[in-house]
Amino acid sequence: MLRQCGVLCILLAGQASAQVALEAIDFAPLADSRFEIELTFDASPPVPEIFVIDNPARLTLDFSNVISELDERRFPLDFSTADSVMILEAQGRTRMVVNLAGPTPYTTRVQGNSLFVVIGGGAVAVAGAQGVLAAA
Repeated sequence: MLRQCGVLCILLAGQASAQVALEAIDFAPLADSRFEIELTFDASPPVPEIFVIDNPARLTLDFSNVISELDERRFPLDFSTADSVMILEAQGRTRMVVNLAGPTPYTTRVQGNSLFVVIGGGAVAVAGAQGVLAAA
């Protein structure tokens, strides 16, 4: 019994150390009615599962084994293509939901410990289609 408890403790400790933390989120306007979301992690960002919904238009990125260290959950935006971002955390995963004005193209890229999401303009994926994740 004691041995099983020790093994369980080691497994749980390994899972806890494998978690990545979302430390910051920033938003920046770009040319051509585009904007950029920068998600900063304490380690290399995991590849998110990306989901899109057309009605209401939303772009969702799901990060497994990520905890949020953000003080806020809702971020109002003043861009023509999106009005807010929500960061939700439950059961060892963190979800970012971008509330869009309508179907909108987007791209993603990784640079260091940051994941960038560019929304609008001439991006290569459109809400309703699978996103593109390109490591830089």
